[in-house]
Amino acid sequence: MFPLLTDRRVFAGRGCLLTDVRRPRAVLSRTATVSWAEAEEPTLPGPYAALARPVAIATCDLDVAVLAGRYPLQVPCPFGHEGVMEVVEAGGQVTGVAPGDLAVVPFQISCGACEPCRRGRTGNCAACPRLPTYGPGPGTRDHRPLLAMVIVRAMTRIPYVRREELGPEGQQLWDSIVSGRGDLVVTAGGGLAGPFNAFVTAPGAGRRLSSLGATLRFGTSIERRLSEIAIITIGARWQAEFEWWAHAPMAREHGVADAVVDAIGRGEDPLFEADDERAVYTVARQLSLSGRLDQEAYDAAHRFLGDAGMVELVSLCGYYTLISFLLNAFAVPLPPDAAPMWAES
Repeated sequence: MFPLLTDRRVFAGRGCLLTDVRRPRAVLSRTATVSWAEAEEPTLPGPYAALARPVAIATCDLDVAVLAGRYPLQVPCPFGHEGVMEVVEAGGQVTGVAPGDLAVVPFQISCGACEPCRRGRTGNCAACPRLPTYGPGPGTRDHRPLLAMVIVRAMTRIPYVRREELGPEGQQLWDSIVSGRGDLVVTAGGGLAGPFNAFVTAPGAGRRLSSLGATLRFGTSIERRLSEIAIITIGARWQAEFEWWAHAPMAREHGVADAVVDAIGRGEDPLFEADDERAVYTVARQLSLSGRLDQEAYDAAHRFLGDAGMVELVSLCGYYTLISFLLNAFAVPLPPDAAPMWAES
């Protein structure tokens, strides 16, 4: 029996997509006939993908039925659905496996992080379609082999928690997070994206962090254009991918020039046209690099912000340093279709 490689992606939720790199591949051409056919060399489809080669492939009773023609498949089709693979290349956001690792590929598709998966009921994975399998599986007579890319667990270091798994304090925090941001922060598996999963995991601290973040973003005297410059400067310093993904578009939306955003992302000092933007950037940059602020930078920003504004700006930089640490320490992934800003992060 051989692992499948088709052109259909079954599940694009959180996790690492593991693609078979073997050429050629096994193809079922007619009843009881398996032959080798050439396949295109695969490439990494995204930062959450890994390429792997088969090492040991298992057989099961379903294979016997398929070969005997007792299970309806549209042929020709790739054949096989479970085994062990060796990772040969991994995307920049993959944290669960590395080249040289062996990955067990079962016949069931599951995320490994939702409540059913954590209880060992991977067949009821809440993040996947109903009864998803690799290779021939249950379904109608036109059911086709499913495996295009095998999902292995490569995700945040703390499990995603769903709202129903939380106590009253966690559920109240969950509701406040979602009410202010909408379902965009809810993952395909029912958890919270970005730093918010960490917030609800420790709701006592998370409630206060969420409140502080809302105050520093929306309740200060600092114009959003300037606060977003500070936020993306901190995010770029720590290469916090999710922070950059969320706030770089906000900076552009609030009037920061594309050239400025792009330069900050590259770690370069932008050529500012606005003096207030340059002053805020310099404060955020110095604080993020050394934790200190020289007098010239302080005075330049103070002319625009005053005493209260300086307290707010330094606090904003500290808060988003904390958010960057949460994102990086817990290896929080980007949304499935998002491209990373920094290949090495």
